[in-house]
Parts: sequence; structure tokens; C-alpha cells
Amino acid sequence: MGFSLGRFSVYFDFTFFAVTVLFLSTDAAQYWWWTFSALLLHELGHLVAAKLVGIDLVQLRFSCFGITLQRRGILSGWRQEAIVFSGGPAVNLCCAGILSVLEKPFPFLSMPREIHLIMGIFQLLPIGALDGGCLSDALLHHFFSSMTADRAGIILSAAVLVPLSWLGWLLLQGPQRNFTLLLCCGFLIFSILWEGS
Repeated sequence: MGFSLGRFSVYFDFTFFAVTVLFLSTDAAQYWWWTFSALLLHELGHLVAAKLVGIDLVQLRFSCFGITLQRRGILSGWRQEAIVFSGGPAVNLCCAGILSVLEKPFPFLSMPREIHLIMGIFQLLPIGALDGGCLSDALLHHFFSSMTADRAGIILSAAVLVPLSWLGWLLLQGPQRNFTLLLCCGFLIFSILWEGS
């Protein structure tokens, strides 16, 4: 299901609705609007950054794996890639900063600030398909041979994923039984293995 805005199209995969229904059935459902708006602003940051460096974007796709932007053509250099991949987290971190100022007179903005802050920082981690992983991959391939860059990318991802997975396991064992971080780490490990096969 989708619609077009000129040459740009927006597409909703059925899995997006399945995950949305699942999310709305959890205790975190009260934050669905803030989470969804943070995701949209994140992708808008990538969209604006891509326009700034002259990249033609053709589709915004919503699926169970998140929101992705598809572009026409390839990025011409690591500087362009750095700008585009940094655009989304930069918007989240700017929103977190603005919300932290507004939070003093409006305490209900505390949760949206945390959502933006966590999303911005998490996306900057140098892991696989995250924005930080794509950014580190672009930099490694610019400065090193392809084989060295690929190996360094896997080592860097593992160096971050191992302690993050351990933290996820500890959160799962805690009184709240929070499985979100461990599930995210599992998905990231799966995506790295899938891409490598």
C-alpha cells in the first residue's frame, strides 16, 4: 500500500502494520506517537541531508525493519556518505536538546526527549546497517583496502555488539524483564551474518 508525491513515493509494507499492532499491545503503547514521530524526523534528517548533497531520493518505505529511504544513483564520495548517514541522528540529537530545554516548563516532554536521545545515540553506533555502521564502513573503505575495511568493520561491530548484548541480557534478568535491547542486538547480529553470507 502506498502513494506518490510527484516523483517521490511512500510505501507501507504489511509487516509494518503487524509490528505496529504488536507494539500497541505492549506497555510502551502510550509512547507510540512519540516513537513514530522520532522515526519520521530521523528519516527527514536523512532526506534533507541527501538533498543538500544533491542525491535524488525516490521512495520512503515503512516495514517491520524500520523506515528506509531509497535513492537513485550512488553517493560519489565518503564526505557525501558521511553527511547523509549523519543527517538522521543529528536531527534526533537536536530534538533531544530542544526538548531538554522545553522539558523544564513542560515535564511531559521528558519521554520524547529520551526517545530522541536514545535513537540518535543508538543509530550512531558503528554496527552493521545502523547509520554509524554505514558511516564507519564508508570511512574504512576510503582509507583502507576493501578486504581490510570489511574485516575492520566486522571487528568494530563485534566490539560494540558483545558488551551491548551482555547489557541486554542483564536488562532481561532485571525486575522489569526488558527484552528490547537484547532483541535489537539479535536482529543486528542476524543482519550482519545475513549480509556476510
